[in-house]
Amino acid sequence: MKVSAEEGDTKELIEKLNTYTKTNLKSDAFKKYKDVNHVNIRSLKSIIISKLTEMYNLEISYNFECDEVINKIPPNINEIDLVRIIGITCDNAIEESRELIRKGEDAQIEIMIYSTEETLEYEIQNKKRNLAISTKKIQQKGFSTKKEHSGLGLATIRKITETYENMSITYDISNDYFDFYLVMDREV
Repeated sequence: MKVSAEEGDTKELIEKLNTYTKTNLKSDAFKKYKDVNHVNIRSLKSIIISKLTEMYNLEISYNFECDEVINKIPPNINEIDLVRIIGITCDNAIEESRELIRKGEDAQIEIMIYSTEETLEYEIQNKKRNLAISTKKIQQKGFSTKKEHSGLGLATIRKITETYENMSITYDISNDYFDFYLVMDREV
C-alpha cells in the first residue's frame, strides 16, 4: 500500500484498503467515530476520539453527532479550556455509566457539537442513577455523587466559564438523564 501511495496510484491503494477493511476490521469499529471527521480542530478531535474510544471499549452505548464542520472556536476562548470542559463532562458521563452498568442497568451517553455563524454549542447527556441532585450543589467544590471523588470537575468548569463573557452553561436534571449544555457566542 505504501508503494501504491508513493507512486500516486490512489485507485489501487483504495482497493487494497477496502479489501483489508472488509476482511480484517469490524464495521462497528468505524461507527464509533461517526461525525468526528467534521471536527477540524486537532485538540478537540483528539479529546473526542479518546473519550469515544473509552466509551466503546467499556461497551457504553453512545451517540456522537456533529453535522456541521467545526473549523474554529470563538476567538477569545482558550482551546485548552474547551478541551478541559469536554474532558471533564465526558469523564463524568463515563463514570456514571460505569455505575449504572455495575448495577445491571442500561447506560447511554449522547454528545452533540453544533456550530453556526453566531455560536458554538456542546451538549452531553447521560443516563443517570435515580439520585436526587441539585444543580447548585453539583457546581460546588468538593461535592460528588461518587465515592472517593474530589468533586472538582464541575466546580472547575464553573471557574473556567466565569472567566468568559460569551460562555454560558445550562444543567438539566430529570429522573433519568443529566444534561450539560454549553453555548459559546462567537462575538462578545
